[in-house]
Amino acid sequence: VTIKINYLIIKELFLILRLQALTDIELDPETAVVPQVAVMGGTFILIEVAAIALYAFGGTWLQARLENTESSKWLSRFTATALTAAAGLILLP
Repeated sequence: VTIKINYLIIKELFLILRLQALTDIELDPETAVVPQVAVMGGTFILIEVAAIALYAFGGTWLQARLENTESSKWLSRFTATALTAAAGLILLP
């Protein structure tokens, strides 16, 4: 479990670095830098916490829905249909 958690943390840090590299960060050189960086950092942390909470809520919701066998069969059928459609798209010229 610890290895998986550490892997996820490292993966998340690499994602953060990539997003920061793609984002155009503009600081106003005329004003203090520390408050600007604090606002950007706080905004980023708020967005990350919201995304993690949404992901956790979605997993909990999906787990509750897939506990009975009928829902599991529905998911299997949907997945099979999606994969068959993807394979069909590969065959198109």
